[in-house]
Amino acid sequence: ISRVPDERVVEVTPDGTVALDGVTVTLPELAGELSRQRQNYPALKVVVRGDGESSFQQIAEVLQVVRSSGVEQMGVAARVTNERMRR
Repeated sequence: ISRVPDERVVEVTPDGTVALDGVTVTLPELAGELSRQRQNYPALKVVVRGDGESSFQQIAEVLQVVRSSGVEQMGVAARVTNERMRR
């Protein structure tokens, strides 16, 4: 029996691609996988990461999918480039 990780990472790229722990998934696949894992591991945590170029709308859609899958503990992380810091 393999243990479910304490924390899963969902990444959203600038082109809208979504990946769960480095594996590209659709939003329905993300919802299904997180729901299954949440049932087996109620304390599951999910971090949603964008790279600073990702669309806010896409991030919002991913956050909604995570929440609707039953995950209660989630965070958001964004990578800010030095160029953006100078503006």
